[in-house]
Amino acid sequence: MNPTEHGTKDLEHLANQGANRKMGWYFHACVFILVNLGRMAMAVLSGRDWVRFPSFGWALVLLVHGLLVFVLMPGNGLRDRSTRRFSSRSTCLRPLKSADAKA
Repeated sequence: MNPTEHGTKDLEHLANQGANRKMGWYFHACVFILVNLGRMAMAVLSGRDWVRFPSFGWALVLLVHGLLVFVLMPGNGLRDRSTRRFSSRSTCLRPLKSADAKA
């Protein structure tokens, strides 16, 4: 296997991981909506207003999940821009080699 094929497989693997993470979040959001609609219906039928507290907690978890998947994971805009910015700065800060020190 040549290096190009190996790199292509790695990229394909990363792309599949990213797509699976996003699909996982979409599934999580759909379950959140369906379950909370059912809980709201039960709350209305029982005359109690208890549904907002667990829904709020779950909404926070869904928000964190979304931030991880769409913002902080590799292959997303914010993380890639930050990585490029840091690597461009770190090239200016690399230590001098012994040949550079003699000159």
